[in-house]
Amino acid sequence: MSQVELVDADNPVYGFLKRMQLDGIIPEYNSSEMPLSRYEVAGFLKIIKNNYNKITSVDRKYLEDYETEYEYDMYHTTDKRYSVISNENIKNIFSNKKQKDLFRYTDSSFTFFSGITAELSQRGSSGDSINDNSILLAEAGLKFRGTFFNSVGYYLKLTNGQPASYNDSDLIFASETDPLLKGNVNLLSRKNFNSFEGYLRYQTNNNWLSLVFGRTQLIQGKGYIDKLFLSDNTYPFDFGKLDLSYKKINYSFTYGSIKGDSVTRPLSAKILQHII
Repeated sequence: MSQVELVDADNPVYGFLKRMQLDGIIPEYNSSEMPLSRYEVAGFLKIIKNNYNKITSVDRKYLEDYETEYEYDMYHTTDKRYSVISNENIKNIFSNKKQKDLFRYTDSSFTFFSGITAELSQRGSSGDSINDNSILLAEAGLKFRGTFFNSVGYYLKLTNGQPASYNDSDLIFASETDPLLKGNVNLLSRKNFNSFEGYLRYQTNNNWLSLVFGRTQLIQGKGYIDKLFLSDNTYPFDFGKLDLSYKKINYSFTYGSIKGDSVTRPLSAKILQHII
């Protein structure tokens, strides 16, 4: 069963795939449009696996880690996964060789994976133009993803973020030094940075057409540090996206809206690529 939901644009697997592209292992990999589907990422990982003797010992370790993370997408097995809500041996929850799920269900026509996200960060500054600041940020949430009928993927991520030990200037400091916090209008107005992402994605069996409607982060354009159009500091936004692929020609159309400092700003992008 093909998993057609997307791999988050900030997932480190993309850095690994880019390195493998530069090493000539997967020359057809294109880093100018992210995220990719789990089906596509798994396909690239399989190619790297087939060229195992050509990669370094360090990259082999990375590949082993990604084989664990994308086990079901690559092999349709769950031997390397552990579900908290299950009858599995609880000692596996502490295993570094197991990918953890809150709950998991898979069959021939439907898959469901859920997990918990949590992050705690302390940020501060001193002796510069933004003065002395210190703020503790805590964020926790749930995420759900899966595919049904080999063609429709779904994703939902809900998080609650709260600052602690702060004053108003600390909030401004956090907002001005983190593009993702600055894009969250709740931080300064409601003193939280709650957020949600979600989408539905349709993909044909041979991947010549896909449609996505929802809210998540997109990265588009060439460039190593910053992308020409949408970089990795882009806040998740509402959009619709059409992708067409025929042999070595790919066409993409995106329409959405990014909430700026004042009013909602429309965004439209058309990308035509020929893979050599």
